[in-house]
Amino acid sequence: MRAATLWMAIVGMLLGSLAVAETLSVWPVDPHVKVFRDTTPPEKPGSVVMQAARNECEPAQIALRSAKPLAGVRVELSPLRHAVGRSVIDGDRLAWNFVGFIPLKKNTRASEAIQIRAAPCEVPDPLLDDRTKDLPAASTQPVWITAHVPRDAAPGVYRGHRDHRLLGGLGGLGAAVEPFRALAPGL
Repeated sequence: MRAATLWMAIVGMLLGSLAVAETLSVWPVDPHVKVFRDTTPPEKPGSVVMQAARNECEPAQIALRSAKPLAGVRVELSPLRHAVGRSVIDGDRLAWNFVGFIPLKKNTRASEAIQIRAAPCEVPDPLLDDRTKDLPAASTQPVWITAHVPRDAAPGVYRGHRDHRLLGGLGGLGAAVEPFRALAPGL
């Protein structure tokens, strides 16, 4: 069965200063992995890949880290346009949230076999409604992305638009959503 591929560009982190391009790292992280504040970027970051049936929601996760403090960081997702047709997956089908942290004072007794990290620590978990976030130096901020593949998504490659003037040359991070011909039940 042939699958279509959708490319999503994370149009960027809009920052107050264009000089931060060399200090900001952005990389994809498997959505099953908890991203802690001390998580560091891999040597070869790769790209985000999501697979879903039509009419299904699929998550992805990226991480942001800067060598210098950054104020007012936000993420923008572009609409996805079919490479050879006129089909568009609108931006309202793409959502993102900063991931918040919960302070953990002590671990549950006898949980050593399933512990992600020993307490005391801050555990990434809640999805925040904040649209901007200050990024402290040498601290990683996870971002959760959800794509809803429309039930009538035409097969083929969809790409997001990158506006480098808007980003001041910061670029973006590519991602792929691969909808299968299968159709998920109504949401």
